[in-house]
Amino acid sequence: MLIDTHAHLDFEDFEKDLDETVRRAIDAGVGIMINPGINVPSSRKAVAIAELFDCVYAAAGIHAHDVADCSPDVIDEIARIAEHPKVVAVGECGLDFFRNYAPRARQLEVFRDQVRLALRLGKPLVVHSRGAEEETLQVLTEERAELVGGVLHCFGGAPDQALRAQILGFVVGVGGTLTYPRSDRRDFVANVDIHSIVLETDAPFLPPEPHRGKRNEPAWLPLVAQKLAEAVSLPLDDVHRITSSTAEVLFRIGRAGSSHASCPSATAPRSG
Repeated sequence: MLIDTHAHLDFEDFEKDLDETVRRAIDAGVGIMINPGINVPSSRKAVAIAELFDCVYAAAGIHAHDVADCSPDVIDEIARIAEHPKVVAVGECGLDFFRNYAPRARQLEVFRDQVRLALRLGKPLVVHSRGAEEETLQVLTEERAELVGGVLHCFGGAPDQALRAQILGFVVGVGGTLTYPRSDRRDFVANVDIHSIVLETDAPFLPPEPHRGKRNEPAWLPLVAQKLAEAVSLPLDDVHRITSSTAEVLFRIGRAGSSHASCPSATAPRSG
C-alpha cells in the first residue's frame, strides 16, 4: 500500500469526480491520502471530505500565500478545526520566499503561530518551504518543532538540509518532479536516507511523467514510487513498504496508527 501524504482533494479541480478520483487511487494501490488545508474554508472542506472516505485524512492550516490578513481569530479557528479526530497534522503552513505573495515578516509570524499550535495539539506539521529552506529550518529549531516532527512538503533543498530536518524529526516529501527528465531530485534522493522520505502528489499540481500538462491525482503516485526505487537502487516493494511505514508512524495512521485510523479495502464514500 502507498500513502499520498499531500493531495488537495478539496480543490475545485476534483469537484466533479471526487468519488472516481478516490476509487482510481485505491485501484492503483494508494490506500491512504492526506488532504492539507491552505486556509480556513479549505481546511473545513478537507475535514468534510475526510469524513466521507475512510481512507482520506486531513490537515488544517494557513498556507504562506494566505497569511497577509491572518488574524488571531483565524489561528483560533484553525485550532478548532485541527481538533477533529481525522485531522492528523497542522498545515499546510510555512514560508514561500519564491513567490512572496505575502510579506516575509508576516509569513514568519504566522508560521511560528502554527508551529506553536502543533506543539499545543501534539500533532505533526505539514510544511511548505519554497525558496526558504534555511529560514524554515531556523524557525523549526527555535520553536522546538522536534517535539512533534512533520514533513517538509515538496522539498527543494539540499541533502545536508534534509539531514538537519531528519535530526529535528522531519521527513521530506518527494513527488512528481522526481520523474522529470532534467530533475535534480534523483541525485537528491540518492543522497538522503530512504527512511526520511515520504511520497506525495501535490495533486492537482506537479503531475509526473508521462502526464505533465494534465491534472495530477493520487492514482499516479506509483509512478513516483517507481522512479524513487530506480534512483535509490531498491526493489519497488521496499520503497512501498518503507515510505508508507514512515508516513504511518509520523501521522499515526494505518497499521502504525491510533484506533481512529483504519483504512479498509472498501472505499465507497460513507453516507451521511
